[in-house]
Amino acid sequence: MENTFKYDEFYYKTYTIPYDEKEHWEKFFGLIADRIVKDIGPTTVLDAGCASGYLVAALRDRGVSAYGIDISDYAISKVREDIKPYCKVGSIIEPLDKKYDLIISIEVIEHLSAKDGRLAIENLCKFTEDFIFTSTPTGYGEPSHFNVNPTYYWAKIFASCGFIRDVDFDCSFLTDYAIRFKKTKENISEIVCQYERAYYLVDLENKSLRSELINAQRSLENNCKYKSEKEDELQSLISERDRIKRELEDAEKSLENYKNHYNAAIGQRDDFERRLLSSEEKFLNKEKELENIKNSRGYKLLLKYYKFKSLISLKSKL
Repeated sequence: MENTFKYDEFYYKTYTIPYDEKEHWEKFFGLIADRIVKDIGPTTVLDAGCASGYLVAALRDRGVSAYGIDISDYAISKVREDIKPYCKVGSIIEPLDKKYDLIISIEVIEHLSAKDGRLAIENLCKFTEDFIFTSTPTGYGEPSHFNVNPTYYWAKIFASCGFIRDVDFDCSFLTDYAIRFKKTKENISEIVCQYERAYYLVDLENKSLRSELINAQRSLENNCKYKSEKEDELQSLISERDRIKRELEDAEKSLENYKNHYNAAIGQRDDFERRLLSSEEKFLNKEKELENIKNSRGYKLLLKYYKFKSLISLKSKL
């Protein structure tokens, strides 16, 4: 093998999610095993590149005769004790000891060189007629990835081995780019029919989604127009509100001035009332003084004196 990358303790403990986090991986591979049992129902399975054997254990726990093979001594040493007899260190490029109902390769081939990747697929395809395959098409940042390619690259290699995609099987429970390849004995016309049928359904769905997208865009444009109109209305209302606020502020200032004038007038009125009361009081006092004078004996004598004097003056004129 050209690839000499070491898949040792450091690799598995610094993996995106370390392989010693058993709870995570047991749950992850348990869900995959459930779908394999339910949707395919194989009797014998090989996990090619089994690492610490989580999928092998999950399948065996569900009654499937599962086996595993991996290049890493360290990974195989971490396989569950009761599963170790069914997992071994080995190369997937070398011939296997028997055939399997199903072979699974999950994120393995990208770790090999292009040459070894092709050899591994060609070798494994000799020992099964049913193959679930997944290899990242975008994982260029991983140092151990030497052979990252899109799915059609792998499909071409599988086709050269007589395997084509099962267009009716949904492998998305593994990854969105996982594929189930099956050995075919059909002639080219049948294969083309299957692919065209799958393409037709996908194209129909795409057209429907495109139509929905166009309608959504139109609706969005209408909503944006409506939003713009409402924003203009809102801006107009805000301007009107600001104008009313200014008028209210002016009215409040005027009211404050009126209040000041009113309070000043009240003060003047109170002053006039006090002065009026004082004048009335003086007037009453003068009336009392005058009444006392009128009722006094001297005043009465004085009146008699003036009357007498008036009579004398009148007589003298006659």
